[in-house]
Amino acid sequence: MTRTIRQTQQMALTATVAAGMLFAAAGAEAQATTTVTFGVYVPPIVRWLTRTGDATATLGLQYDPATPETNEVSVVFPLMTNVDVTLTADVTPFTNPDDPTDTLDTTWMVTDDADGDASRSGVQAADADAAQGYGAFVPGEDFLRRGVRATHAPSDGNVKFRVTARGDRSDAAATSGYYEATVVLTAIPYASASGRKAR
Repeated sequence: MTRTIRQTQQMALTATVAAGMLFAAAGAEAQATTTVTFGVYVPPIVRWLTRTGDATATLGLQYDPATPETNEVSVVFPLMTNVDVTLTADVTPFTNPDDPTDTLDTTWMVTDDADGDASRSGVQAADADAAQGYGAFVPGEDFLRRGVRATHAPSDGNVKFRVTARGDRSDAAATSGYYEATVVLTAIPYASASGRKAR
C-alpha cells in the first residue's frame, strides 16, 4: 500500500512538472509572437521659404554690350525639405518689355549652398548635371529639362538654390537697354527608378 501511494505521488509530481513545462513553453511562444515594433510616419515636407510660398521670379537686367561680364542677374530660392527632391524649371528669355520681338540670347545656371558637401542638403557630385545647367550655363531649353536630384541630409533640412541668368546679343548692332526674364522652379519628392519615394 505504501509503495502504491508513493508511485501515485511520483506520477502526480511528474504530471505537475510536465504541465508546468508546457505552460512555460506556451508562455514563451506567446511572448515571442506578441512582440510589436512601432514606427512613426513622417509625411514628406517640400516647402519654398519665400513670401509667396513658391519659387517664381522676374529678373530685370540692364543690358550693356560694352560690359558683358555684368550682364547677369541672380535670385535665391530657399527650400525646406525632409526628403530628396527633383528640381525642374520653366524659364523665358530676356525680353524688352516695350518690344516683345527684342530678346537677348539667354542662358541659365543653378547652384546651391551645399556645394557638394554630403553632410548638407543639396545636389551631390554624382547628380551635378552640367548639361542641365547645374554649375554651368545652358540654353533655356536645356535648363533642368529632365530634373536634377537634390539629396536631403538628416541634419540639414534647408537648402538654398541660386538661379543665374545671363543675357547676350550675337548681332553687332546690339545696344543697351532693359530686359526681363522669368523663372519658375519646381521641387517634388524624388522617385527612384522602382517608383518608390527616396528617403
